[in-house]
Parts: sequence; C-alpha cells; structure tokens
Amino acid sequence: MKTDTSDPAKLQARIKELEAQVKELEKGRMSFEPGMLALSRMSTYDARMSQRKSAVDGVPHVGTTSTNAACMSLITTMVGSGVLGFPALFAKGGWCITGPLLFINGLAGHLSLLDMSWYEDMAEVPFGKPGIYFASFMVNSFLLFLSGAYLILIGSSLEFVTNAWLPYRHWVLVLSVLFLPLVLLDDMTAIARLAGVGVAASIMYVLTISQAGIMNGIAGMGEGATNPPEYKLFPEENLMFQARGIAEKATPPTKDLTVGMIISVLLLGFSCQMVVPAVRSEMEFKEELPKATTGAMVVVMTVYGLAGITGYFGFGNAVEGNVQVSMLDPETGTMLLAGALLACSVVANLTVTYPIVMHCVNRACEAAMKTGYSLPVRLCLFAFTVFGALVCPYFLEMLGILGSFNGVFAGIGIPLACKWKLYSEDGIPKEINRCYLFIRDGMITALSLIALFLGSYQAVSDMSAAFASGGGNPFATFNDPMSPPREPNPLSERALIF
Repeated sequence: MKTDTSDPAKLQARIKELEAQVKELEKGRMSFEPGMLALSRMSTYDARMSQRKSAVDGVPHVGTTSTNAACMSLITTMVGSGVLGFPALFAKGGWCITGPLLFINGLAGHLSLLDMSWYEDMAEVPFGKPGIYFASFMVNSFLLFLSGAYLILIGSSLEFVTNAWLPYRHWVLVLSVLFLPLVLLDDMTAIARLAGVGVAASIMYVLTISQAGIMNGIAGMGEGATNPPEYKLFPEENLMFQARGIAEKATPPTKDLTVGMIISVLLLGFSCQMVVPAVRSEMEFKEELPKATTGAMVVVMTVYGLAGITGYFGFGNAVEGNVQVSMLDPETGTMLLAGALLACSVVANLTVTYPIVMHCVNRACEAAMKTGYSLPVRLCLFAFTVFGALVCPYFLEMLGILGSFNGVFAGIGIPLACKWKLYSEDGIPKEINRCYLFIRDGMITALSLIALFLGSYQAVSDMSAAFASGGGNPFATFNDPMSPPREPNPLSERALIF
C-alpha cells in the first residue's frame, strides 16, 4: 500500500496506523523471562530513585511488556523446582485434604496480589522507614534462603542421576566453583537469553512426574505387584519418616500441625508478590495486570495439581520430599528414565535460576548500602548459600520452614498489613464491597496464621527429625551419599516406555 508522502496529515495517519499494528503484534508476543529478571533490573539504587521521581512528577513509567508476556513471566517465577515436593504434600495430607488446600491456597495467593508501584515503597507509605527495612529484609532473606534450597536440589539431583558417583556435599562444592563467576556478574543479559530453559524444564517436570507416577501406579495395581503404593484420605502420621526407617526417632505430628505445614509450602508455591510490582512497571497496559495474574494462577494451579496427584498416585505414602529420589522401579530398584530426565531438567533450570535470584539479592543489598557493585557483599552472600546447602541437605523440610515464616510475611503479611493500615487512615473506597473484602482478607489471614504458627512448628519438627536420621552432620557424613547407591544397571527397562 502506497502512502502520499506529500501530504503531512496522511503521512502522520499512516505512521500511527503502523504503530498500532506493531503494538498488536507485540501484545501477542510471548516472553519466557522470569519475573526475577525484572526485579533485578529494578533493584539498583538508581532505578529505585528514577521510579520514585516519575511518580512524584506525575509522569507515568511506560513499559513495553505485553499482557501475555507478563503472564508468562509470573508463571516462570512461580513454577520452579518446588513442584518436586508436591507429591510429598499429598503423602502428608492425603487425598481429601491436600487437594482442596491446593485450590484454596492458589485462590488466596491470587487475591493477595495488590496494585502497587514498588514493594518496599508500599510499606513506606503506612509504616515509614521501618516498613521499608522490614519489607526489604523479609523479601531478600526469603530469596537468599531460596537460593540455598536450589543448591540442595541441584546437589541431590546430581547425586541421584550419577548414582552417587560423587556424594551430595562433594557436588555442592563443585557447584560452588561453577556458580561463583555467575554470581559475580553484574550484567544478566547473557543469562537472560537462557530464560527459555526454565519454561522447558517446567514442562519436563510435569511430563516426567506424571509419566513415572501413572506408570508406577498402574504397575502397582497389577496382580503380581509385590510392593504396591499405599494411600490415605486424611492426615494420620508421618509415614515419610517411617519409609526412611527413623520413625522411632520422630514424634508423629498431629493432623492439625501437618495441615499447617502443607499450607505453608502451598502458599510458598503461589508466591510471586515480590516480583509483581517490577513486572507491572514494565507492562505496556498496566490496567491489564489482573488479567495476567489470573491466567498465571490458573496455569500454575493446574501444573501443581497434576504433578502432585500423579506423583502421589505412583509412589504413595512412601514418596520422598524430592520425588525424583522415589523414581525407581519398585521391582528392581533401578532408576526410571523419567527420573533421569527430571534430574537433568532440575540441574539445567536451576543453573540458570540460581544466579538470577542471587543477582536480585546482591543488587538489593548493594542498593541498601549505597555502595554500587560490591565484591565482598556478593562473596559473603554466596558463601552463606553454599554453607547452608552443606549443613542442611533436606529440601522439603527447608521449603516448609521458608514458606511458614519468610513466605508468609513476604507474600501475604506485608501486603495485607499495608493495605489495612491505609484503609484505617483513609477509609475503604466506596466502590469496594465491604462484605466481600472482609471475607476475602479474613480467609487469607486465617491461612497465613495457620501457616505461621502451626506450619512453623511442624516444619521445625520435620527438620529436627530429618537431622535425627544422622545424615545432617556435615563433619561426620561429609563423604557419605544422602541416598544409597543403586545397582550398576542404570535404567529400568520398563521406564523406557515414555
């Protein structure tokens, strides 16, 4: 189509038409960038000051991210390696408790997302400087401990897939050498190009867990099965510890405490509140954030449900906190092909995710200290995560403690407290239904309190029982594998049907 360039009005109209077409194309474009990358870009001191200046001057920050891209970013932020612990949640709570709790916590996580310009700034308005310091500490300590949990999972995955060629703690030391240069990088551009690995790995998580679970469950239902999986409808006692052979050292938790721990891990799985402001600031159509968050929560809830249900169906009450450790042929004890693929996916995904999350923590600490790039700060934070992975090799137990404390405050408590503090000063807006507001936030608060008190107690009890097994002392068991070596036969023949 030709345009009359001699007529300025027609030329300007044509330019606007082309710009509108470009925006429509960009609106449908998908992006695999996790929200942590957006958070790391916004975590520098200069970026924070620029964002505040725009708000003061009344000039809105115009982003370029489409709604679909924002939705995908939130999905890749939430769906991580924590999904490997969801079959064990069903083993703790049974079919009739964990399933409904999965839906309720997903709904609570969605309803807790607020329209805020910046997480720490949101806390400053009602609570002043102490609000900033507390919110920043809770978010960044949460991300720091999460990074340590990533190292635990990578080390255990490498030990599993190599059949304890190197024991777990040796793998952690190898990883520390490999990750140190990545943690010291100040430019995440190169790693950002690998963000699609996270999406591919998340898909592989669901496929491998579902395949192995369904195949193992069907095989266990056969007449000749010698070790069929066992299930339960409601929480009874901690059968996971019985499977590990240390039931005599662990006090069976009550049903209520088990539910608290399940809620805390589920709330952690749906937590993306700390990256939502950064993702929103880069959206072109910021008013469509609810659409992005709704789509993300529906997808994540489906992924978690599928992985948890099929994993529990396949391995029953004896499933480990890291489901890949359970992905063995029940007849021969050899590794399933799905387990090998799952372990490789975990390693690939977290190799990209770990430096990104650490980059967020590094930049936040440097911004708080106003020092710019700081090598000592980055080395200290990195050493903390490595030391934590060496001392505490228990993945699901770590998630329980992290979700019941840091996750509750960072994901639910701080946003709710800030909102109601402002409501107490300015009043509830007339367009908001008060009855709906009280019921919604009351439900979220109840879940948070259960996770905080009952979940914390149960998580600490589970961690204590795990250490009582004797494998948690790094000085006495440094050269010992966390899981016993298997027979030389690398893969189960039955598992080759994939």
